[in-house]
Amino acid sequence: LESGDLAITNGSNKASPLGLQEVNAQLQINNNKILLVTKIAGEQLGHFDARITTVATKVDTGFALMANAPLTLESSAQLNTLAWLPLPAALSGASVDGALQMNLQANGTLQQPHLQGMATGKNLQISLPLQGVVLTEGLFEATFENEQLRIIKAQLKGGNGYLTASGMVIMENKLPKVELDWVASQFTIISTSDRLLVVAGKGKTILAKDTFSVSGDFNVVKGLIELAKDDVPTLEDDVIVLGRNESPDEAGLKILLNGLRIDLGKDFTLRGRGLNAQLSGAVVLSGLTQYLPHAEGSIKVEKGTYMAYGQVLNITRGILNFNGPVDNPSLSIRAMRNAMTTDITQINTRAENIQQEATNRNSSQNNLSFGDQAVNAGVEITGNGVNPIIKLVSEPNVPDTEKLSWLVLGHGTSQAGSNDFAVLSLAAGAVLSQGESLPLQTKLARASGLDEFSFSGSDAQSASLTLGKRLTSQLYLSYQKSISGLLNVARLTFNFTPRWALQVEAGTQSALDVLYTFSFK
Repeated sequence: LESGDLAITNGSNKASPLGLQEVNAQLQINNNKILLVTKIAGEQLGHFDARITTVATKVDTGFALMANAPLTLESSAQLNTLAWLPLPAALSGASVDGALQMNLQANGTLQQPHLQGMATGKNLQISLPLQGVVLTEGLFEATFENEQLRIIKAQLKGGNGYLTASGMVIMENKLPKVELDWVASQFTIISTSDRLLVVAGKGKTILAKDTFSVSGDFNVVKGLIELAKDDVPTLEDDVIVLGRNESPDEAGLKILLNGLRIDLGKDFTLRGRGLNAQLSGAVVLSGLTQYLPHAEGSIKVEKGTYMAYGQVLNITRGILNFNGPVDNPSLSIRAMRNAMTTDITQINTRAENIQQEATNRNSSQNNLSFGDQAVNAGVEITGNGVNPIIKLVSEPNVPDTEKLSWLVLGHGTSQAGSNDFAVLSLAAGAVLSQGESLPLQTKLARASGLDEFSFSGSDAQSASLTLGKRLTSQLYLSYQKSISGLLNVARLTFNFTPRWALQVEAGTQSALDVLYTFSFK
């Protein structure tokens, strides 16, 4: 090499010059004997030397290298840095570094080279900033023995702990088989503002053919997962993206969880989407990750809160039992809005006064309304992950309308004002629809063949039920009936232009209206 240099561009489009000082390659062919001598040296790269000899066999079309051709190899390498190594585009922003020294000899055939030698690495570093992975102080010690690469020790530091591995790489049927034993000690896998995972334990990985098997027993020393917001758009299950291969049967590498046990320990926090909970328990995962792995075990909420309808609900019971697909545990969760002690005292005192007055008038004690009792309301989730069942609960047990009022407003319906009824109407639709994409009113309307099924009104006197059906693109028929009042009206609306409409009312009140609709910004 007289002048010039080479640069390697990694996945983050960062060019790493090699600082080449010498590049030399000599190929000698004498009859059928082949000799290749190479030498590469660079300021950043270090140096690499190799001497290879073999023999070509004469065939009808010329010469060819056969699998049983003799092979001798002598090579040595001292790489000062690994920052020049190219990385795939999928690891955008990732970087590696470190120093590697290697001596390798071979005295056999191309098919069975009978390798001998050693390799050591120091100050190895792997960084994936976007994923929160920063591994430093890496060490690597390995020896070559025939067709085996025996890894004596491989170690990386994460946080204040270490991950250590040992094992071997064996060639079987021209394919590598990798067996590694792992030991983690206070090892930080991920550390970001919304995710933290520090583990300890032992595991084993085996790569054979196209299957990567993982087993072990790990304890979470400290964990934090913050759930992403649920407003991120996603594709529906029936959407097919051309050119994307997502079929498990066609995947190149299969990952098999073979009895991988994960214990959440005593310091694992899950928060986000209104949830802030400390979890405990353990699960054992088995099966291919391309499908849904089978899970066995139980996870419990030690303590936590859930924000719903502007209120902080205390999780009094939270159990997820796994005995099937990992995404379908059985659920037993209860979150309650605890009544304040002062409020309970005041309500009980008021209830005693009312009871005394009723006794003096020889009245029944049943005149005491639910709004005069101290009610602790909340929600309970049962069923399973695929089909959860949500219902309102209270202590003591009261009708659902009272449960909802105490849950959302903190008092009974007897104390509700005009604005409170509007809030309760919205909350009822959200609670009863159980988190589905359509409100309860819309689902009821569609089930009955209608286009509208709604409630309106700010109090019990003005509350009314409305049923509606669109007869044509221009003709709409609706019927409104008050719950406790005398309102009983049928309306027929004809939209003869996008802005002008004619509306006819008949019932307790009759009218003929001409409507004009306009919009403004």
